[in-house]
Amino acid sequence: MNTRLQHAFCRITSFQQCVKLLAIVVATGCGMAVGVEPAKPIIEDGESQVVPRFEDPDMWIRHDLWVETEFDTDGDGKLDRMHVDVTRQRQTETEGLKVPVIYMTSPYFAGTGLSQGCPTVGGDNESLAPKAVVDWLNGRAAGYSTPTGDDKVVAKWSTGKVGMTGTSFNGTLALAAATTGVDGLEAIIPVAPNTSYYHYYRSNGLIRSPGGFVGEDIDVLFDFIHSGNPKRRDYCNCNVRDKEMRKGLDRVSGDYNKFWAGRDYLNDLEPVKAAVLMSHAFNDWNVMPEHSNRIYQALRAKGVPVQVFYHQGGHGGPPPMKLMNRWFTHYLRGVENGVEKDARAWIVREKDERTEPTAYEDYPNPKASPVKLFLNAGAPQYGQLTTTPGTKKIVETLTDNFSFSGSSLAQAEWTNHRIDVR
Repeated sequence: MNTRLQHAFCRITSFQQCVKLLAIVVATGCGMAVGVEPAKPIIEDGESQVVPRFEDPDMWIRHDLWVETEFDTDGDGKLDRMHVDVTRQRQTETEGLKVPVIYMTSPYFAGTGLSQGCPTVGGDNESLAPKAVVDWLNGRAAGYSTPTGDDKVVAKWSTGKVGMTGTSFNGTLALAAATTGVDGLEAIIPVAPNTSYYHYYRSNGLIRSPGGFVGEDIDVLFDFIHSGNPKRRDYCNCNVRDKEMRKGLDRVSGDYNKFWAGRDYLNDLEPVKAAVLMSHAFNDWNVMPEHSNRIYQALRAKGVPVQVFYHQGGHGGPPPMKLMNRWFTHYLRGVENGVEKDARAWIVREKDERTEPTAYEDYPNPKASPVKLFLNAGAPQYGQLTTTPGTKKIVETLTDNFSFSGSSLAQAEWTNHRIDVR
């Protein structure tokens, strides 16, 4: 996280996901030393700036707690509690400072072993778990200092306004939380999110290996993120992975069934009201860019505040810090910086830096028009695609030599064993 945001907000971490939280300064109180200027936000050009009083690492408070959810997935008859790791400004304790929060949730922080319950890889509990944290930050859910005790922890320092971000699975969980419509979740920035586990593991009914992970399926991902108490792990393996997942994933027919439909966030967008800035790469072969586009188009049609950022890289890659800062500063602090009136689409064009996107009215560009392309001769070098039809017929030939691989022929500057149009 860029220091400009880190010094303006607070941080948390938790299970089924793990959560990180950054809090912005919005109010001050009593209790500071005489003559000391109270901590307050610094805004320039509609962006949150570094607060000098937060730069000393010893001035940050770090503590853990467990937030009680509304479900019991591990069969012990008790509501599951999710581990949360908080990092906040010391002034929230000494000066009565209240701050909004940027929150990251992930199945990869410590694995999931510090929390209770079973991961489901897209099940309802993975939407309700981060919802519980947002509820806790708003005083609607209970937090405890231990996973089984009764000593409560209250987020008195929170304004209740929450933003979420994260990459890949972590970005998926930000969207998952938004589908609950929870009050207080004001804005999210999902980066390369998996918005449908069917689209992630299937392609037109066939098994797909995302990002080159040959043979992987949803039950393999379950094993990868599942850790913790051996007794609980055995229960989850039996009841979630073996009984539900391996029956529902259906590698035989590849059909889109009830199991997959329950793990498709396009089906759950009705309650979404948080402002959404989607981020994805055109060359992401792990989570294809279609995952973000399908959500962007649906939310735009629904009237939710939404923007999209596309770049030319691979898996991951958040929007430029300026976009993220303006997004959170407006929606978490109410600063009128005009971000909601900005261009809807930000596209990093070919050979441009990722931090220098081109603004467009929308995506796809409404000013774009169809172009008819024609083949042009060029062998034994590269042929061309042109917008002007040729005036005469040209016949080109090649000699098929199987001793050359397709990959080597594709990279050759010229060859008599290939006809190539680029």
